[in-house]
Amino acid sequence: MLSLKTITDTHKIDIETLYTNAFPENERKNLNYIYDDKGTNSEVCVLLDDDCFVGFTIVLFTDTLVHLIYFAIDPKVQSKGLGSATLALIKERYQRTIFADVEVVRPKKSDAPIRRRRIKFYKKNHYNETKIVYNWRGEEFTILSTDYPLTAREYYDFWQTLEKNNPRLLEY
Repeated sequence: MLSLKTITDTHKIDIETLYTNAFPENERKNLNYIYDDKGTNSEVCVLLDDDCFVGFTIVLFTDTLVHLIYFAIDPKVQSKGLGSATLALIKERYQRTIFADVEVVRPKKSDAPIRRRRIKFYKKNHYNETKIVYNWRGEEFTILSTDYPLTAREYYDFWQTLEKNNPRLLEY
């Protein structure tokens, strides 16, 4: 049975290994700021299938919004519906509007099919495209959100709240 649980030291190495392998270097940050936050405005969760590590999620959150900043499934178990099941678990766990960012599709870039597939995945799981596009670490991202298309004002307010509560989280 698939479950999403708060990280323990048991799975820290699994998460950090998958994190390093799943995300390009320009998108990775030292996870200590999130670990140090201790669940105030961020959380690292391990995804377990019958107590076996299969992936992880990392979110930033406020009282009204949750930003899914990192989400990875172990390549050995991908394409088995775990991604969609994980998004449902996230929605159940936080009970708020969730938003995620995906690299903007650039048709001439070699990874355009992967980017299209990511957007299709989120849309299939009831995420809506917004008009929010931003540049982070030299890459353009677009925002998709559950429930309704997130507004630029809500997005801005989200980051303002994090800056007030824990400015170190702005690194992500």
